Amino acid sequence: MNGSSKINFFPSHTSKGFKLFHHNTLTRRAKRNSLRTNSDYILLKMYYCVLVIYGIVSIIQNYKKPLFLFLIGFVGSLIRISSLTLFLSITHHSILQKFFYTSYEHTLWLHKKSGKQTIKLIKLHSFLYALAFFVSKISIITIDKSSVPSSRGFAFSLLTFVVLFCLKKGLKLRKKVYEPFYFSHVIFTIFLFPVASLTHDLKPFLCTTAVGFSLWVIDLFYRIFLFYFKTPAKIVAIRSQKSYLPTNQDQKSSNCNNNNNSNSDHNENNSENNSKDKNSEKNQTNSSSYTPDSKVLTVEIDNFEYEPMQWIRLCIPSISKYQMHPLTICSPPRLPDKQTGKMRIDILIKAMGDWSKKVVDSPNKFLLDKPVKIEGPLGTSSLDVLSYKYFILIGGGCGVGPILSLMLALKELQDTDFGDKLIKLKFYWMVKEFQGLELFQDQLEKVSDQLKKYQVKCFVTRQKREDFENKYTIPDFVHFGRPNFSQILKSTAEKAEKKNVKRIGVFACGPARLVKQIQNDCLDSSNSEIVLDFSREVTSF
Repeated sequence: MNGSSKINFFPSHTSKGFKLFHHNTLTRRAKRNSLRTNSDYILLKMYYCVLVIYGIVSIIQNYKKPLFLFLIGFVGSLIRISSLTLFLSITHHSILQKFFYTSYEHTLWLHKKSGKQTIKLIKLHSFLYALAFFVSKISIITIDKSSVPSSRGFAFSLLTFVVLFCLKKGLKLRKKVYEPFYFSHVIFTIFLFPVASLTHDLKPFLCTTAVGFSLWVIDLFYRIFLFYFKTPAKIVAIRSQKSYLPTNQDQKSSNCNNNNNSNSDHNENNSENNSKDKNSEKNQTNSSSYTPDSKVLTVEIDNFEYEPMQWIRLCIPSISKYQMHPLTICSPPRLPDKQTGKMRIDILIKAMGDWSKKVVDSPNKFLLDKPVKIEGPLGTSSLDVLSYKYFILIGGGCGVGPILSLMLALKELQDTDFGDKLIKLKFYWMVKEFQGLELFQDQLEKVSDQLKKYQVKCFVTRQKREDFENKYTIPDFVHFGRPNFSQILKSTAEKAEKKNVKRIGVFACGPARLVKQIQNDCLDSSNSEIVLDFSREVTSF
């Protein structure tokens, strides 16, 4: 038995509380077809129960009032409870995760749900106020107008800004300007109470939301303190991709295509031929040339314990002094170094924005030994990993990080009781270009060659095998084309069912469309005999 078996890879999963809240029950939700564990439904039921109870109390208190005042007061009371839930489910202070053993995904889901609920109630509340004014001439302002601050325009603009960011259509905008979106939450929260006091008595609102708000403020200042005073981590190693340039043969064929294009006539038929030549030229260039777009940073840090599929927020002051970006950990938990006593983690970075492009394009010498600041680890798996005998791990692009971390952690447990009961683990990774496999090719080859229970398959989706057969050695686990996950999940479920397996753990991370497809396929492949439990890795809003 190797030394790594001394590591508790899943410490949170060994507690009784985790077992109580995570029975991995599969439920089909009519509208969204999403998979949730028991802890999720317990939180949701508690949320709606509190809303109903508080609503009944509000009805008893206000039923003698005129109709519009009664409705306004009733909706206002629901807003207070919804706001309280909004604060309690702010993900970073992890109150729900600690006491209810919920994953980051579930806490964020409840935060979004309560936020949307609050926005809907505020809209209804405002509509009832306006209707009451036009129908019954009931004024919004019940106190002396001279005592009301004259900053309603600022409050309205601030609220509108946050609401627009929270809409589904603002998702792409949020990804591009992640930092402004993140800090807009902080700004809006600070101004929330002054906004509420513009036209209302602040006491009722303060009484219900003060608990969640206080916890959030304490956690915020604690994280700021750690950011400035905690011993910074350090980048000690970097793995980069190689650049691939076109061969002489590719350049000749490209030149031939260019000559054909320049000598062609301008009629309709020749223009069609030109477009075909340009497309073929583009495909040849893409298959033979490649610009690195990813790096793996090895960071040395003190007292950092984490579980597979967790992630961090990273700040590299030499790139940007204050910006922190969510990044996945692609290495399994390790023992501290014997000489330094520090732990090392691998972080995958892909050039997808201005900050990440600067990191990838920076020379390795510029980044080595530079201090970095880390917040985390954040997130936990929503499933009890060690309770499964059958696994399907799916990663898309840079989403391979947490999936690879999970597989390597399970590999380290092969000499334990878990390794004995494991029946099969299937690992799938989709990349656009063949060269994108380079960073983790050695690790995947070792797993594929040494372990019979582990099946590794990588798919190159935008290139053809013929373009590489005479230039590179293609590993056996590399395939070209797009996999049919619906068929893969169904066939896997049928094979597992024959071996008396009742549940399969499906873990995915990647583009939203891919994850959603796999989520729906898990539902379609599940039946009364076998259930495919689904868990996704979430790192952003």
